[in-house]
Amino acid sequence: MNLEDLVHRTALRIKMHKITGSVVHHVALLKRGLENQRVSCEMMKGFCVIPQTKEACVHYWVRETSTGLDFDIGFAVACLRTPELAAVHPVLLEELPEGFERSDMEEVMIRTHNESLFDLYHKDQKEFWRLAPADVRNFSIKFV
Repeated sequence: MNLEDLVHRTALRIKMHKITGSVVHHVALLKRGLENQRVSCEMMKGFCVIPQTKEACVHYWVRETSTGLDFDIGFAVACLRTPELAAVHPVLLEELPEGFERSDMEEVMIRTHNESLFDLYHKDQKEFWRLAPADVRNFSIKFV
């Protein structure tokens, strides 16, 4: 199974099992699953930008270290919930490009929560997983 298929399949399972948690939890699940398969990767924080509309929002994803390929479980789950998003074709960037407008500025609580989870993950993974919702902690990535 290639990694893109794994991301899509994982997104389907997250939706089907109604896994709670935030996008950071879902990214951490994907990262853990990839690492269990000996894929070297890192959790990234940056911006999801839509070039056509010049909109951007803070976003999280997994980057495979050896190839630099990005895997966006958050967008995959969002597309399953709202299929018309698939036509958007966002770009993941580490820095906010000049001239782009932030579309997430009103979501202060969500942004703050995700940023604290991202920071906790990088500071103390054991504590991150201990504090994660039970369905997130117990979810496993299936490789076939």
